[in-house]
Amino acid sequence: MVVALRRRHAFDVSFMRGDPERIGRQSIVFGTAFSAPALLLIVQAGAATRLMRGPDVVAARLLRALGAVYVGGYLAERQVRRSLSRRGWDPVESPMVITALALSVAMFCLGERGDPGTWCRRTMVQRWLDAVSRRHIETRIF
Repeated sequence: MVVALRRRHAFDVSFMRGDPERIGRQSIVFGTAFSAPALLLIVQAGAATRLMRGPDVVAARLLRALGAVYVGGYLAERQVRRSLSRRGWDPVESPMVITALALSVAMFCLGERGDPGTWCRRTMVQRWLDAVSRRHIETRIF
């Protein structure tokens, strides 16, 4: 969120576009190009807290739903797609976007683990996460 606020990357999806001059206020309800709305981040923190206290099916399902929404949101965002392309590669934004996308997928999978009837075993999603983490290390982001 900090990078998007400093660089004034407002949200920009196919049907809505934020105003870079009002990014601070809009980040609360609509989010930024690189982060979910602050309200959703608060809900995520509450669900994660409940899950840390012990098994909680409601919190696990909520985290799974938020992970799915975050992945869809990242892929719909124009600045994210630009940061993932070769032409738009940025040494700060691109690794951050890859990490955020991978963590959103991981949140979905971990939410599945806390809920009976999961499908996220050693699947294509986990292989994709492994590949992203290998690429993350190879690009020497740190």
